[in-house]
Amino acid sequence: LYKYYKKLLDAPFDVYISGDVTYKCAFDLVKKYLICTNKKKYDFQVFKNMDSKFIKEEYFYQKVKQTKLAVVYSLPILFNNKNVYAARLFNYILGGGSLTSKLSKSIREKEGLCYSIYSVYNSNYGYLVIFTGISKNNVNHVLSKIQDEITLMAKGKISDIEIDNAKQSFINDIETIDDDIFANLLLYDKYALINENIDKSKLIKYYKKISKSELQDVAKNLKIKTYVVLTSEDSNEDKKI
Repeated sequence: LYKYYKKLLDAPFDVYISGDVTYKCAFDLVKKYLICTNKKKYDFQVFKNMDSKFIKEEYFYQKVKQTKLAVVYSLPILFNNKNVYAARLFNYILGGGSLTSKLSKSIREKEGLCYSIYSVYNSNYGYLVIFTGISKNNVNHVLSKIQDEITLMAKGKISDIEIDNAKQSFINDIETIDDDIFANLLLYDKYALINENIDKSKLIKYYKKISKSELQDVAKNLKIKTYVVLTSEDSNEDKKI
């Protein structure tokens, strides 16, 4: 642990302190216990796009009751890209909006193929991942259904209600972010990386003006990178798409 502590002192890092403390008290504690003697300037790339080249799918075998599927897509829209707001909105409508998402309505409710399915968008490295738990015999079918939803969104099958609900969800989060200190710090840290201050009114305006065509463009930028399956060893299914 001490070796890691020494290594930390030579690395670039930020310190965030929240709570009922004064600035002087917090500053004195940091100065006392985190004395950084390394003056080296680090030049590192904060945001980096994932390579879009397809990687062969992977199957892992364990004693599991339900097969787990993770589908990785490259999405070359990083945090410092003006289209990041549309990408977030797209992710919410596709699978980030829990039970109201397209994937949940199609694959969970309509097809009955899973109990839960959701997507996560990472704007630091430009990728989107879809997670679900399914029957091991339905892997190929679910992969096909996921791609169908993305293709339909690229063609414009996104309702005004879906767009409005997604926008309102983000606006609500922005308006109440001061109630969550950790969410506030994460957002502050993101904008600090691009040397910008947080302007909540400006963020709300960005989300409000996003159009359907911008969401279609996000869908068209998605490229499948790979998929990973965790299933039982007695699986006899065909593993090819």
